[in-house]
Amino acid sequence: MYIISIKKVIRCLAKVGLCQGENWHMHCYEMKLGYICSAQTIGKLKTEIRYRKNGEKKKIIPDVKYRDEEGILHAIEVDRSQKMKINEEKLKKYEEFTQIFKQKYNGKVPIIHFFTVTKYREKKLEQLAAKYDIYVKVYVIQSI
Repeated sequence: MYIISIKKVIRCLAKVGLCQGENWHMHCYEMKLGYICSAQTIGKLKTEIRYRKNGEKKKIIPDVKYRDEEGILHAIEVDRSQKMKINEEKLKKYEEFTQIFKQKYNGKVPIIHFFTVTKYREKKLEQLAAKYDIYVKVYVIQSI
């Protein structure tokens, strides 16, 4: 099982501009609480996204989730060496969740940010996102 480092998530967010502001690195205290804090975003680590489909309770556990100023949900997934089959299963759940989110929030869709380590994995994740018709941004970061 891969355990993600909060510092690595913060560095990834900073590299792509999701974690900004002059005090984005103020994570010393917040890390102990499991939060990523900045002037623009507040995210909670390993918090479930819960939803119901056909009366059945379901959940997705992203590495980080937060809502932006427009109320759009952002889920952050750090993919280092996860098998693509597992990523595909997770993206299937995001497909279900996206449909429910769209209905509830007048056509808005959640944004899934995937951080990965190779161009090959980036391409595979983008293909899966297209297959399941979900909004995914994939970033290749060599130092995860």
